[in-house]
Amino acid sequence: MGRKSCPLCKVVGLLVIIGAINSGLVGLIHVNYLDKVFSHLHLARVVDILIPVAAVVLLASYFIDCPACKK
Repeated sequence: MGRKSCPLCKVVGLLVIIGAINSGLVGLIHVNYLDKVFSHLHLARVVDILIPVAAVVLLASYFIDCPACKK
């Protein structure tokens, strides 16, 4: 995920970073900020699903090159 990454790779990286920070905060202070931020929009469940999916995509990117980034 560098400067010349495609937009999809940047979104995946951002989701993984947000998920990692949120998991750290849950472990340290027992507060899930994603649920607090997205609870009024009912998006908390969608975000909680997208973060592990992004992590799997990021893991797969170590073995498979992104077709959009090759261009």
